[in-house]
Amino acid sequence: MKQKLLKNGKLYLCGLLLSLPLFKAQAQLEFTVDASANWTGYANIFENNETQDYLWGSPWGLGDIKTVINTGDNTVTLYPNYNVYNTGDDPAYWTNGEYGNKVFEGSTYQESLEWVGQDVTFTGYVSSNTLIEDYTAVAFVKALNPDNNYSLDVYATAELIEGENFTITVPADQLTSGLLVQFGFSVTGLNGNPAHENDNGNIVVTQAQELSTDSFSHNTLTLYPNPVSDVLTVTNSQLVKNITIYNMMGQKVMENAPQQETAAVNVSSLTSGVYIISVSDGEAETTARFIKQ
Repeated sequence: MKQKLLKNGKLYLCGLLLSLPLFKAQAQLEFTVDASANWTGYANIFENNETQDYLWGSPWGLGDIKTVINTGDNTVTLYPNYNVYNTGDDPAYWTNGEYGNKVFEGSTYQESLEWVGQDVTFTGYVSSNTLIEDYTAVAFVKALNPDNNYSLDVYATAELIEGENFTITVPADQLTSGLLVQFGFSVTGLNGNPAHENDNGNIVVTQAQELSTDSFSHNTLTLYPNPVSDVLTVTNSQLVKNITIYNMMGQKVMENAPQQETAAVNVSSLTSGVYIISVSDGEAETTARFIKQ
């Protein structure tokens, strides 16, 4: 039998050189909730009207968002925002009677430009969720484009359900070079009156847990681009049987039934504003927000 020698990615056989490709396994990054990590805060502010028009965004201190990091028991506790209520030169900007006057999206996250070109997975466990229905909270993996005014090119979310793990994975082919990748949490709703803090509740998350075999995983929903001007790509971890889009008044404005895991939804006919998309796999529904430009 003639000797074969693999050297420097090339196969030598009886003095002949045969070029063979070398295959490299796809790199994967896995993150879970780590209270000792470097978390960052950011706030996006929307008008409190039917379309929730985007107003502005700014870095925001974690304590002001409000997010409480406890390294002792490795927990991150997520609250609605309370620090802007009845403040500033014009208190009416933030306050309407005993309630807030702006929709406040507070995000707590980690980020890097080095996480592109590889699968990114974010996991965790929801120890408790007492947040009232007036607020929405999700775990997310995002990819923003610094060369396009930090447009939200990829947005994948998972529900935060008490007693359950969450898992979000964004594949490498969506995380292209130059994108800023983030993973973390957001809480969205009216900026809160501090007097209502005990009633509004919170969410406590920690690292992923080993659960019993009868626990089930929940859908992971990915939207891109977001904001969108014409075609919104919707990817779900389960079959997308039905997609329903609502405006911020709760009115149904669009519906279709793609019957596949990835669907292209033409939203060019929608007026500019914020919308809620609900994706059903026939057993469960997952919702997320997107902005129509």
